[in-house]
Amino acid sequence: MGKYYTNEYKEYVAKMVAEEGRKGTEVAYELEIPYATMMRWVKLYNEKKAAEQSGEHITPSELEKLKKAHDKELK
Repeated sequence: MGKYYTNEYKEYVAKMVAEEGRKGTEVAYELEIPYATMMRWVKLYNEKKAAEQSGEHITPSELEKLKKAHDKELK
């Protein structure tokens, strides 16, 4: 069975590569994490940051407004 890493640890490692500019191969070697696994964490971290910046998340009230507008279009 493989090792279990917490989400906080994954984010910490991803920040080392994505924000601090460290080389992925070096970080993977230092922390004894498979390179492909660590780069998957970096990819997910970058996608999460991009989604936060683009405003993809909507509030429940915005969702209700969208539902109402959609219902009007259907009628």
